[in-house]
Amino acid sequence: MAGVAGLAFLPRGLVKRAGRASPSATPAAAPDIERALASETMHRAVQTWGPVSPGALGVTAYGERMLAFYH
Repeated sequence: MAGVAGLAFLPRGLVKRAGRASPSATPAAAPDIERALASETMHRAVQTWGPVSPGALGVTAYGERMLAFYH
């Protein structure tokens, strides 16, 4: 409910762009996973939410590529 209400306050262009986005996900490459796991950001995430499961998904959305891990 709050998410739907939040959409009402976003600029119209941003809402329209979000509706047209079509994210895609594929298994991430091992070198990308290793590089991400070695980063300070991932160390903080593991300290906060616990260890990650093996593997990750490479997600492309809004023209940006990112990795999604499972905690």
